[in-house]
Amino acid sequence: MSALLELSDLAVTYPAPGRRSAPLRAVDGVSLRVEPGETVGLVGESGSGKSTIGRAVLGLTRAAEGRISFDGADITRASARVRRALASDLQVVFQDPYSSLNPSHPVGKTLAEPLLRRKGTGRERAGAEIRRLLAAVGLPDDAADRHPARFSGGQRQRVAIARALAVSPRLVVCDEPVSALDVSTQAQVINLLAALQAELGVAYLFIAHDIAVVRHISHRVVVLYRGRVMESGPAAEVCLRPSHPYTRALVAAAPVPDPALQRKRRQVRRASVSTSTAAAVAVDGPGCPFAPRCPHTAEVCWSTRPAPTTVGQVELSCHRYDPGSGHPDAGAPLPGPSPAGNGHGRQP
Repeated sequence: MSALLELSDLAVTYPAPGRRSAPLRAVDGVSLRVEPGETVGLVGESGSGKSTIGRAVLGLTRAAEGRISFDGADITRASARVRRALASDLQVVFQDPYSSLNPSHPVGKTLAEPLLRRKGTGRERAGAEIRRLLAAVGLPDDAADRHPARFSGGQRQRVAIARALAVSPRLVVCDEPVSALDVSTQAQVINLLAALQAELGVAYLFIAHDIAVVRHISHRVVVLYRGRVMESGPAAEVCLRPSHPYTRALVAAAPVPDPALQRKRRQVRRASVSTSTAAAVAVDGPGCPFAPRCPHTAEVCWSTRPAPTTVGQVELSCHRYDPGSGHPDAGAPLPGPSPAGNGHGRQP
């Protein structure tokens, strides 16, 4: 059975500021799959290319190379007509719900627009569907008569989720949907998304910079750095037992309420990634993009791009895990403790 969404060697480039400079490669050879009813989390720092991948899937950014397939059909360079037809299956929830909602329209009118475009949906049926959608996201019926400015940030995000689900999509791209919310509201929205997935069978491509958030909602996680996949696999494996030096640093940077565990993570973070300005300077070359920040760098890391290597259930792009890479420490475990988790990822 084919995946619902599949990216194969996707690359996205942007023009460089200077005329003679090479184009910026924001996404560089990314491949991933999202199965029906599954959540795949994309995580990485700012500039990792995760939001660019989401925009490419939605047709908002043009792919330079590679292929994007939805339900087996190539949509890499789909026409506007095909994209309009695809809108009923592919929706999006953005980071800032206020900017994505029309401030002059009451919520009911916003939710009615996609419903009324469907053939055979009259106003009476649309009204009933609006009430159902509001109830599904935990909002009262009278929310339909209120404007976006009268809602809190968490409530507006619930409205945005309701609008995305109005056309019964098969996949929703969630682009940093909780990063602008406080911690308690983040948990509410994540729990809502998980409950709606269990009820409706919708799949999510969940984009975030916080690996702790990604862990709690995702079945599988893809870790990105400078447009390349560093590590991917089941959420519990990647987030609780990280292998790649970059993933270990992301996990170690996530705060936890246990002081002893927080001290341990701080030690791991200091030992695992160089934070000096000189070492953190990105180097565009044939090798590993993380080499300037990695304390385990060898000569091969600067000269050769790491090949994807499968270790257990996880795929890694790191010379240390490839026995044939030529790295002097290939096959040896990373020194120091692995940052421990305090929860579990979702299981398929």
